[in-house]
Amino acid sequence: MVRRTDLTLAVVMTACAVALCGCGSSGVNRPSPSAVDPGWTDTGAWEFLGHKGRRIATDHFEIRTTVDDPRIIDALPALLEASFQDVQMLSPGLEPPKSPFITYLLADKRQWRNAVRIVVPSMVEQLHQLGRGGFTVRSVSVLYDIDPPGRCRDTLALAAHEAWHQVTQRVFKDPLPEWLEEGLATRMEGLDISATGVRPNPDNNPERHRRLRWMVYTKRLQSLRDFLRDDPYAALERDREALLDYYAQAWALATFLLEADPATRAGVGHLLADARHGRMRSKLRAAPRGLTTDERIFVTWIDPDIDALDERFQNWCRQRVSWSRRSR
Repeated sequence: MVRRTDLTLAVVMTACAVALCGCGSSGVNRPSPSAVDPGWTDTGAWEFLGHKGRRIATDHFEIRTTVDDPRIIDALPALLEASFQDVQMLSPGLEPPKSPFITYLLADKRQWRNAVRIVVPSMVEQLHQLGRGGFTVRSVSVLYDIDPPGRCRDTLALAAHEAWHQVTQRVFKDPLPEWLEEGLATRMEGLDISATGVRPNPDNNPERHRRLRWMVYTKRLQSLRDFLRDDPYAALERDREALLDYYAQAWALATFLLEADPATRAGVGHLLADARHGRMRSKLRAAPRGLTTDERIFVTWIDPDIDALDERFQNWCRQRVSWSRRSR
């Protein structure tokens, strides 16, 4: 999350990355091969403010964690690599950076709160309103184990969600609009967990399904125009329920755009490619005036008739929750 404040937080991260990294041994900085190896290497001990942990390296990620739950430790490296592969499938041609993405996974919320005070002190109060969650800034994710004892799904889903932000913040030259940034990140949360391991599956996201169903039946879904004017920060300022609504609608909109219509899926692909290569500003010059920036993005890449697509989207949401209810 914390995407809107990248410019502010960029100044903080230069100093705070040293504070976090300084608790252990020197960082691993190595080229990232293009082939994904689901294996991982334990590169030694790491500490955070006196809490002992470990450092784990994969092809594209470096995990620094104080968590000792073997289910999380065994599953997370391969899940992050599989999530990176899914990002590459959504945006073909995406090349990994030369240095790994850094993921801090702390054992509990108290450790995470201390990390918030170090990394983003100006947002301590706002981030504490999250309840359970995490954030990513300058492609560094700071998370904690949000599951009760005996469970691991939510923590793994959170890490996969933030992996999307890590990639876009590091690799994309232009920022995506929040509705697509968060929508695609929520799709990364879908997981299949079995005896053979954990794999991404965007269709298996029961939390967003349930929230969307409740929003449809309580008439809390926003119109597309209203939703495009909203963002997760404004939602968080209202209350946590509004934030959960925002993420559920973002998940639904991204799913609709990718699955309901080949034209909108192609539009998403073109938008991702243009954001990655820094072409968004030049293309927006031809967009209609009198609209918000997000509306101009939507009509340029997705569909020029927002209201007509909104009607289709609202119908799709009703059908989706009705279908999912019948399939239970």
